[in-house]
Amino acid sequence: MGDQQANAWKEGTLQLNTNGVELMDYAENYFKDMNSTGEWLKLTDEEKKIIALEAQICNASHRKDNANIAKKEKEKKEKKKCKKEKEQGKNKWA
Repeated sequence: MGDQQANAWKEGTLQLNTNGVELMDYAENYFKDMNSTGEWLKLTDEEKKIIALEAQICNASHRKDNANIAKKEKEKKEKKKCKKEKEQGKNKWA
């Protein structure tokens, strides 16, 4: 589609056949042009920013989950240690 035809399309003044063949040819050429230049399905700056923010949120929640898991593991070890010391009669408070 040439510049003049593209402008007519944007303005809504482009006259096309009623059978749709011409429209499909324009659509196919548009797709081929956009695909060859790398513009087809290219992320906008806003979409890139959203994806980056989602990744940061995901990473932060994983770090928090990992910290909670480590804390729980430490608490389990302490409880086991206290239980073992209690069984041996070596409690700090005893």
